[in-house]
Amino acid sequence: MKKLLTLLSTLLIIGAANASVSGGLGLDSDVLDDLQKQTIVVKAEEQKNKRASWNNVRNSCSDDPSCIYRELKQRYH
Repeated sequence: MKKLLTLLSTLLIIGAANASVSGGLGLDSDVLDDLQKQTIVVKAEEQKNKRASWNNVRNSCSDDPSCIYRELKQRYH
């Protein structure tokens, strides 16, 4: 999440600098499109990692149902 915020703030600063140099008051639409694409890519990678993590838990806990409960409790409490 910290990397995502850093990336977003960097892109906003770059976009604002480009807009002020070109005389515009807003962000360039190409910068916004790139920002949206990068945000989507980052979120997709996060989701992929979460799914992989849960698949690993499911596979390792296949013979012990209470194992999944312990994992849930550890992650969310």
